[in-house]
Amino acid sequence: MTHSFCQVCLIMLLAEFLATALYYWGKLHINQYTWVSVPSIATLVMAILLFALNPIVLAKEKTPTVAAAPKKENSIKQMETIPMPKQDERMVEQGGRKPVVKGIGPKLNVYTPQGSETELDLSEKPALLFAWWCPHCDYVLQEIAQYSLSDRPYLVVTNLKGDDLKAIDEKLKANGLAGVPYFLYYEQPPVESVPASIWWSEGKLNTSPGYSIKPDSKKLLSKARIPITKDNGGKNAILAGKAIDGAVIPPGGIFSFNQIVGERSPERGYRVSGVIESDGNGGYKYSQGTGGGVCRTSTVVHWAAKKASLEVAEYHKHSLPVAYGKVDEDAAVAWPYADYKFRNNTGDKLSVKVQHTDSWLEVEIWKG
Repeated sequence: MTHSFCQVCLIMLLAEFLATALYYWGKLHINQYTWVSVPSIATLVMAILLFALNPIVLAKEKTPTVAAAPKKENSIKQMETIPMPKQDERMVEQGGRKPVVKGIGPKLNVYTPQGSETELDLSEKPALLFAWWCPHCDYVLQEIAQYSLSDRPYLVVTNLKGDDLKAIDEKLKANGLAGVPYFLYYEQPPVESVPASIWWSEGKLNTSPGYSIKPDSKKLLSKARIPITKDNGGKNAILAGKAIDGAVIPPGGIFSFNQIVGERSPERGYRVSGVIESDGNGGYKYSQGTGGGVCRTSTVVHWAAKKASLEVAEYHKHSLPVAYGKVDEDAAVAWPYADYKFRNNTGDKLSVKVQHTDSWLEVEIWKG
């Protein structure tokens, strides 16, 4: 609320001040104030009356209208959970086969990458359902790659998009499963997300996220590979590898190369190849001898044992440089005095598996 005077009142008030000033000026300077006294007094009276009767204007203060502030959109988008899309929404029809949702029994109808139809017996072992475009499937595939073939599930690719084979091969290779068999499932999967396991027991289909390995399954601890030649030395290395293939080391037990491989003699199939022997003057020289080349096998066993963090119980390096191993990475053996040994310090049973071609020899150490 505010008070305001009209413009006439303000003019009269100013005139009164002026008349009063003239009145006192005339009285002081010319002693003639009568002519101004009457107008001054009249003006003063009129000003007082107008001032007293001045209308009071009640002005309501207007509240300014403020536009509502626009709502700010939340800059952080809420993460959406997207359910597994239906198969017919994301799969491109292949070879005239349309996805059809069927009931699943003990046998799962699938296709090989070559297009042949086959069945998987889910009562014998489970199937792992995964998709090549699923990043979460990588962790399960990497875990499965560490186990033996007998402990792995069927690998079944689902939710196909069309032209998938190259992408599937790349995914398996990236997760340590290059070249392993897999199958294609063109129907609606019986799970809401991948990766997931399905198996048949107690007369019904069972499902579970991910894949659980059996407690007694074998797990790959380490793997090492060494190049070999196609001459007698390479043949001797393969022969020694065959001798240690399948060797089992109990908890706390010792793996002895000489004890398992035995004497390298012509009667046992070993041939003459390059060896290192004494020169008779306190030194060593390159020479030829029966069984030359088996040190490649002992060396690759040493590499695998080191990768598995096993305790090396006996080790000898070559007296002269060898082409296949750096200093302190090669393992020399000689029957019967120079052996290579490692101790099983894992607390579980270990087994050794050996594979080879004409150009390489590979040793795997498995736990369980």
